Amino acid sequence: MMKPQASIKQQQTEQQSYFTVSVEVDGDTKDIETQFSSFQHALDFVMENDWQVKREPVRSSHVEMRFLKP
Repeated sequence: MMKPQASIKQQQTEQQSYFTVSVEVDGDTKDIETQFSSFQHALDFVMENDWQVKREPVRSSHVEMRFLKP
């Protein structure tokens, strides 16, 4: 069985920057109400819940090309 997939996103208001977590379980995405002061705190929360951080698709070919053998 796959672990639920969690995403961590940075949010910005005029006063502050914070991080939020959303988790995908059985195709449904649920936003967690808690706001985290740092990416590390959000990541700790994800790990405590035994979730997996969702890998976002890479939008740049620069990363992929960097690892190609000549």
